[in-house]
Amino acid sequence: MKAWTVKFNSYNQRDYCETVSGKDEKEARKNAMKIVNRHDDRDTIAWIKEDVEANRW
Repeated sequence: MKAWTVKFNSYNQRDYCETVSGKDEKEARKNAMKIVNRHDDRDTIAWIKEDVEANRW
């Protein structure tokens, strides 16, 4: 598993970032969508980047 940083464009508040896990970007995107459902269904993913610093450990 790798750590991924995901930036969300928020529909009705400030944009926010979350860290999710996944073996690849596709799985990380799927896990990130679970976070969107917790916040607001209208939020969208701006970008996903591998969290190199967290993966070093």
